[in-house]
Amino acid sequence: MFLPAPIRTAITLYRSAKYIKKALKTLWNGKLTVDVLDGASVVACLCQRKFKTAATVMFMLRISGLLEEYTHARTKAVLTDSLAIKTDRVWLVTDDGDVLIPIENLRVGDKIRVQTGKVIPVDGVVADGEATVNESSMTGEPLPVLKREGISVYAGTVIEEGSIVVTVRQLASNTKISKIIELIGNSEELKAGVQSRAETLADRIVPFSFIGFFATLIFTKNITRAVSLLMVDYSCAIKLSTPIAVISAVKEAADNDITIKGGKYLEAFANADTIVFDKTGTLTNAEPVLEKVVAFGDYTEDEVLRISACLEEHFPHSVANAVVIGAEKRRNFSLRGAYRG
Repeated sequence: MFLPAPIRTAITLYRSAKYIKKALKTLWNGKLTVDVLDGASVVACLCQRKFKTAATVMFMLRISGLLEEYTHARTKAVLTDSLAIKTDRVWLVTDDGDVLIPIENLRVGDKIRVQTGKVIPVDGVVADGEATVNESSMTGEPLPVLKREGISVYAGTVIEEGSIVVTVRQLASNTKISKIIELIGNSEELKAGVQSRAETLADRIVPFSFIGFFATLIFTKNITRAVSLLMVDYSCAIKLSTPIAVISAVKEAADNDITIKGGKYLEAFANADTIVFDKTGTLTNAEPVLEKVVAFGDYTEDEVLRISACLEEHFPHSVANAVVIGAEKRRNFSLRGAYRG
């Protein structure tokens, strides 16, 4: 878009106010940091009436900030997406039967019905029914837990088998899983030591940039050459490169199902000499596997396996799945037929 020169100048002056204000505030606090250098670069360009150069400097500063914000947002999204509850509607239990309603219409004290394979959307207490629930998202334990009347259940956990009626105790925004997501989002911002050192180094370079500026101005009497030293802002590159590298590493780990709470812990991992895994399923698939069939009486191993698989194929339990999959891998019979005896 081509605008008249006066309008472009006015826009540049308006946008420069933010950088100048930030630089003056930093100086007022007795600090000489990268913010002061950025503000000085913009002011120097404006004083030379090089409004296009000033606009370019501000554009590059804005791009670097947007890049860091985007990387940070993507990392946070990856970390929390696997835990987020994606249930939009729930079955509300009423005197006239079950009614499908939006989850935002739920109130504390309402009763909802959750079936096999569904995610429990709220924290609550089982009011009726019985089910085995996978709580790995909360506890890390891969084995399902039996839930019956009077026992608490938590949002984000999954019913593997059965059906229960849950009395709502905490809505989606106040559940334990939502607090875990919030904790991950906050702790992900914890800075690594290398980030703090990079910021300190970047700020320490700023005085040398100003020394170079004044020295060049004194010896060359050329303001353009002097200002060019302010334009070559190595400190800004140092300050931005480190957090982007750390955030990208955290995101890469999250893509591989490894949750790192923040750069502080990522850096500490480099000095670790011992790793302790305290949950079953951390190093395994957390899925039972049929290893051996032991037959008793007059039945053969194949007969025992055939009968067991025909019975278990109707149940979603992890052990039942292991029996069915183990039987299918032997390839010596088909589960399509029914066992009669």
